[in-house]
Parts: sequence; C-alpha cells; structure tokens
Amino acid sequence: MNLAIIFAGGDNEYNFVSLAGKELLLHSIESFEKNDDIDKILVILREKETDKFRSLLKNHKYTKLHSVLKCNGNRQESISNALSYLKSKGAIEEDVIVVHNSKSPFVSQREISESVSKVMKHGSCVTAKNTHEF
Repeated sequence: MNLAIIFAGGDNEYNFVSLAGKELLLHSIESFEKNDDIDKILVILREKETDKFRSLLKNHKYTKLHSVLKCNGNRQESISNALSYLKSKGAIEEDVIVVHNSKSPFVSQREISESVSKVMKHGSCVTAKNTHEF
C-alpha cells in the first residue's frame, strides 16, 4: 500500500489561504487524491485548525483521506507519531510512505509517482525543487 502523510501542522496560517478559489491545504490533498499510485492520505494539523478543516471537507469529497491527526510538537515528532499510528492500523514495512509539506501544494503527478517508484526500487527517496530568489 502507498500512503501519503501531508504535514500541515507548522506555525503558519498558510493552510487556509485561498489560491485559485481553494485553500492551499486542499490543493495538496487533491494532488495526492488524483494520483493513481497513492492509496490513502493522512493529514497532520494543529489541533486548533481541525474544526476549520472538517468544515472545509463538507464541500469536498476525498475518497483517499484516511485520517486527520493532531500535530504533536514539532514536525519530526508529529511524523513519528503518524508512522506509529499507521503501524497500529496495519501498515507494514513493505508499504511506501510519502511525506509532503502542505506549504508546497503544487506537487506534480509525475513527482509523486516517481517518488513512489524510487522508494520501491531503492528503499527511500527525497524530492526537491530548485528555488530562485527574486
């Protein structure tokens, strides 16, 4: 099984900024929802944002959204807790887990699929993009 963890738990308000008529977090979720290589999505949010997020979900149907977990301290701890959660729900070592930052909502389908493929072939993968300062 291929699982995506979307980390949206940092100290920011970017998750709910609207761009092209949709919140950035929803753009991230939809990128993974559309991808044929991803089976389930787990979102990590700050506790104070969960109600707002759940109200957004009323207007959207995501079939792969499996769980919403609260952010526990920093990113590393939160992702570690998410991995423990997935293991408790039956995730096994052969599963591919992709971790994505919600602040980068426009991950391409090719990037997602190539990441999954490289993890399956090599055991791990890091995807990064060049950035330019203006």
